[in-house]
This record gives sequence, C-alpha cells and structure tokens, in this order.
Amino acid sequence: MSRPKTILQRLIVDPWRGHQRLWIVFWLYWLAAPILIERIIWSLRLDGELEVPATLLANGFYAVFSCVALWRCAPNTDYAWLGYAARVLAVINLLAAPLAIYLAIFGDFGNVN
Repeated sequence: MSRPKTILQRLIVDPWRGHQRLWIVFWLYWLAAPILIERIIWSLRLDGELEVPATLLANGFYAVFSCVALWRCAPNTDYAWLGYAARVLAVINLLAAPLAIYLAIFGDFGNVN
C-alpha cells in the first residue's frame, strides 16, 4: 500500500516529474506564479532601483522550475498541439530569462528615467 502524497509532493515534485495536467502547470505555475512573485517583491517596498532586478532574478530562478515542469507535463493533455505549443513556450522563456536578467543587472532594462 502506498503512502498518500504530501502537499510538497503535489505542488513541487509532481510538476517537476511531469505528473500533472498541462492546464494546471500552464495556468498556475507558468502564468500565475510569476505574477504573484512580482507582487510579493514589489510589496516589500525595496529601493526603486532594486525592484526590477529583484523581480527578474526571482522570476528567472523560478522560470527554470516552471519551464521544466511545462516541458515535462506537455504530453499530459488531450490535444497534442497544446503539448507542442507548451514546449515552444518553455524554450522561448528559458532563452529570454537570462537575457532579461542580464539587461536588468548590466543594462538599462526597466529604467523609466
């Protein structure tokens, strides 16, 4: 008899291993969680110059988890084309995240002055 899954297993391990439905991973992990991370960071009222880089760094690290989960859960849908589209989004996101982090740290990304 197997043990019931803990909340940690259901929230983190299952998507990482590809054991979650694609729509859940897309809407909750790939789309909603980065917005929540941004809101939390901006609610901390950091110095104006630190908010954008802090948000991009946090979302950059989270992007690795969410994109791996999106890639691995892509086959868990009833429509094959959605799985392919999810994998394209994961690749684009993993390519764009390091560029955004670089621009936030060394460039003028996010400066409104």
